[in-house]
Amino acid sequence: MIPSKHYKTKAINQADHDVYLKKAKEFYQTMYQAEKVENWNAVGLNGVHCVISLIDAILVRHAGIRSTGTDHMAVINLLTAIPAVRIKDVVQKAQSA
Repeated sequence: MIPSKHYKTKAINQADHDVYLKKAKEFYQTMYQAEKVENWNAVGLNGVHCVISLIDAILVRHAGIRSTGTDHMAVINLLTAIPAVRIKDVVQKAQSA
């Protein structure tokens, strides 16, 4: 696992984690609506954006950062490398991704 300092990140006020959680909820709602009418491309894209926003919310809340890199899979290493992210079994959960 590469230490988090090798990833592009941006410092964010930890109190702003709810901004990213709100985005995730909006993406989820849009994904859900798209699924009802079988707009599968919209389902997939909104699902990806939902997960990205959720991970941003977690990283901001626990570590005051979010990823700014283009490699979306890098956030898995960020989640597991930052001691401030104290999610039970986060390493095992991230490895099953």
